[in-house]
Amino acid sequence: MADSARGSGDLRTFIAAELSVPVREVITELIAKLSPCWPQGKVRWSKPENLHLTLRFLGATPQPQISPVSDALQVICRKRRPISLMLKGLGAFPDIRRPNVIWVGLQQETEALIDLQRQIESTVCDLGWTAERRPFRPHLTIGRLRQTTRSQDTSWVDTEVPEISYSVNTVSLIESQLAPRGAIYQTLYQAQLE
Repeated sequence: MADSARGSGDLRTFIAAELSVPVREVITELIAKLSPCWPQGKVRWSKPENLHLTLRFLGATPQPQISPVSDALQVICRKRRPISLMLKGLGAFPDIRRPNVIWVGLQQETEALIDLQRQIESTVCDLGWTAERRPFRPHLTIGRLRQTTRSQDTSWVDTEVPEISYSVNTVSLIESQLAPRGAIYQTLYQAQLE
């Protein structure tokens, strides 16, 4: 299943861990500090309500697949305890000199997070999705550059990130509706880590 092969009744979805309000507030303040480092309009910054930790982008998802994906998330999460994470530093993909994506790093129980993501990946592949080619790297996307630019000034990466801790208690299946002013997210299902 691929986003480009989207049928008329398909939803555009992804699986993610949503963030607590205090974490969203800290990242919103961080974005306000970073924004002046870039030419106006160069970066599309994440809206506070859209901040999340992506575990697997699914793309085109036929309506009949919503229930099997939701059931699978429930089974996966029922066997796991909440995961403790902490914000740690800034970075970019593919790198800080030619960034496409600006992110906040994560530390603490990242191995448990990677293991959770690995099980989600395996499960969605069993349900018919193509395997993800890129390895999972725990991060929170906070901005996307509208076009790749080489940057000589990489001082933005030294902006202090408050090392706030939070817990991943749930995993959500989220619909992303594309709109002129940015994506609108709607949680379709939420599984509790026990």
